[in-house]
Amino acid sequence: MCVDRDERQPGDRRDSIDRRSLLRAAAASVALSALGPSWLAAASSARSLEADDRYLDAARKAERWIARAAIRDERGITWPADPLDPKTVQNNLYSGSPGVLLFYLELHRATGDAALLETARGAADYLIATLPNRGAPLRDEDAGLYTGIAGVAYALALTADATRDAKYERAVRHIGTLLREGLVAKGAGAAWNDSNDIISGSSGVLLALLWLEGRDPAWRDWRDAEPRVVRALVDAGTAEHGGLKWGAGPALPRRYPNFSHGTAGVGYALATFAERDPRSEVSKDALAAALAGATYLDAIATDMPDGGRKIFHDEPGGEQLYYLSWCHGPAGTSRFYQRLA
Repeated sequence: MCVDRDERQPGDRRDSIDRRSLLRAAAASVALSALGPSWLAAASSARSLEADDRYLDAARKAERWIARAAIRDERGITWPADPLDPKTVQNNLYSGSPGVLLFYLELHRATGDAALLETARGAADYLIATLPNRGAPLRDEDAGLYTGIAGVAYALALTADATRDAKYERAVRHIGTLLREGLVAKGAGAAWNDSNDIISGSSGVLLALLWLEGRDPAWRDWRDAEPRVVRALVDAGTAEHGGLKWGAGPALPRRYPNFSHGTAGVGYALATFAERDPRSEVSKDALAAALAGATYLDAIATDMPDGGRKIFHDEPGGEQLYYLSWCHGPAGTSRFYQRLA
């Protein structure tokens, strides 16, 4: 999980972020790309092609290194989390082969190299072969987006899109069945485990379900269960600073307010759900809770001399520690503000 610390100094100017400036810059870049003169577009295209060659060359070199650690057997292809230790094979998106599978799909898309797609197929076959059977209990983090089968469903769905092979689509539907079997009552709502967060908890699984539903109308039968998941997430919020905050769950008593384990991630999931049907009562509750999360984050944010703002890594004890990362810094938390915008 994303709970490590580093030695970055609290006052480091690079840690600041101003969400309004970020959104203005993004809008300006879109406007420039749409309105710029033809000579500017041509020059930009030439530079992009040159840059793309460098990036693609680096990606190919990375693939050659990754390929050396591949483990092949009758089930397919997988990779250890530690290339020096074959016993560290994991079937999760966070540090296991589903993430490597996504890399091969993207590299195939960029190059058209059929061998890369075959490797992706082998990785997907391995994931299918190691999926739980129906009726098998989902333990702890087994359902999670980054720790369990929700992330595997995402990887297999993209494999199905790339290959048009029905067996991968069947595997995705099988995961849907497992997720439904694993959903249990939690207060007035429902959840897969005690975690609220993006990495292993209900927020991440909810995002996977919403994405799968947008991709395939057959997943709309989850619309009866998703409001229960949302209700449990809303009820898990704790009032503070005039808003709401969320922890990852009882297994992590320390609070991480940013995207991977805390308020920003839960708020992002709730706001994403609310976008689908803004007029429903549960969506209104979800959006209100997300906005309350933003109120809490605004209250704990530190203003910077340059007009930016930063949010600490964790509490208690980490209130003077600031990251830049997706897990605990603006790279992730800015996604929450962008969703609210």
